[in-house]
Amino acid sequence: MEKFGQDIVLGGGGSSSSGMASNNLAAELVSITINNLSFSSNGSLEPVTRRLPKSLTVAKLQLMIKQMFGLDPRLQQLSIRVYKDAMPALMDDPQCSLHYFGAIDGAEIFINEAKA
Repeated sequence: MEKFGQDIVLGGGGSSSSGMASNNLAAELVSITINNLSFSSNGSLEPVTRRLPKSLTVAKLQLMIKQMFGLDPRLQQLSIRVYKDAMPALMDDPQCSLHYFGAIDGAEIFINEAKA
């Protein structure tokens, strides 16, 4: 199951009769603003805010960004800023998750264009 809407869901999780699985998923979602700084993309340069699971890998995030902004993953250089006064950190490992990079509610991801 892949859905790229306001609340991003990737993959099908197991079902729970008590409903605890949905509560755990809600606790794992973080509100992140994605800022497109690449002029060669086909998408808007307006910031987009989405609720993403902390377990989302950079590789899957890049595929989502390709769908949203039309920029090939090979050309994407992503960085994340967790706090407003912090320097952005380069998201250079496609296997690492948002949790690894310390993503919290209000974090920002910046899309720059890498040299091909």
